Amino acid sequence: MDMVLTIIASILMLVGFFVICRSSDDDEDEEDERD
Repeated sequence: MDMVLTIIASILMLVGFFVICRSSDDDEDEEDERD
């Protein structure tokens, strides 16, 4: 059960990080700046 919670927490962190990064970069070109 602990492993499931850890996986869920990791996914939530990744999704949240991705959303925050995307919201921050929303003002600039989305397709032209890819690392």
